[in-house]
Amino acid sequence: MLNTQIKHGNVMKNIISGTLFLIISFFMVSETGAAPTPEETIKAYTDALTNADLEKAYEMVSTIDKPNFSKEKHRENFCGKLDDETCFLFLKRTKYRVKKINNNDNLIAVTYLEKTIPKYTEIFDMLTKDEFKLLITLFKERNNREQEKKVHEELKKKLLDGLKNNSFPPLKKEITVKLLNENGDWHIYFEKNVPQFILEARIVAEKKGREKTQIFMDAIHNGEYEKAFDTLRPVDKKKHSVDDLLKKLEIENEKDKKDWKEAKIVLENCYGIRNNSRKWNCAYNIIFPKNKYHPSRLLSIDTILTRNEETVIFFDTIKYKK
Repeated sequence: MLNTQIKHGNVMKNIISGTLFLIISFFMVSETGAAPTPEETIKAYTDALTNADLEKAYEMVSTIDKPNFSKEKHRENFCGKLDDETCFLFLKRTKYRVKKINNNDNLIAVTYLEKTIPKYTEIFDMLTKDEFKLLITLFKERNNREQEKKVHEELKKKLLDGLKNNSFPPLKKEITVKLLNENGDWHIYFEKNVPQFILEARIVAEKKGREKTQIFMDAIHNGEYEKAFDTLRPVDKKKHSVDDLLKKLEIENEKDKKDWKEAKIVLENCYGIRNNSRKWNCAYNIIFPKNKYHPSRLLSIDTILTRNEETVIFFDTIKYKK
């Protein structure tokens, strides 16, 4: 009886152990099989750069960039005309720290980085007086090739020594790096080409931006202020009122309302904002025939195409241009 219980106990242990193994294996496969996040992608890219592994870094560049952005151009982007030894040392002395990542509809992510590089301009402090005088002379004359070559070689040597010995103080700067989602995988995006979905989004954003601003302008023109207010972002409608909107448009009394009703409204132009595929700006020329103080004014309005494909207006960006 006891032996039977032990056997049954061992069988149960084996079943439970096997089940646990399967569960753990499932989660491990799920975890390792998941595509890297924007945070993981930018870390892998900057790690490759600080390891001077430009080949590995280039593998993470978006496929849409690569036809117009070769490995050589990618290298030049970080090294300029430096030789390999100097370039690799410079890369290894460069550090990156992610400050913030904005993920735009899971299509494009903008990474804000703090980049710390060796302040190589300090190299001039390492020159002797005679070397510095010679350098100044060369800049003035530019006719002695032998001396020019000699100074260039000396500067290169001092730069290399400075990097090897970590002699240069750190110089911090803020940079932004974009990532593009290509079929579920994030890649570094240098904007050498524009993806089709961005072009399509721009067309939709412009069409809907024009339509929404026109609804807004028509509503104000006809005195339908609630309707105009309804075109704003939900967050703006919580923070502001119809009266706030009228105040922003400088509609303070019945005369101002009448001026708007008699005004002629002409769309001047619409354009995308800072290469953002979903943000759009439209400007309207408002001609007030009976207002001697403001016979015409230019009103600027920004819109955005939201994730649920609805276009809304930014309250803060509604303003008259001077």
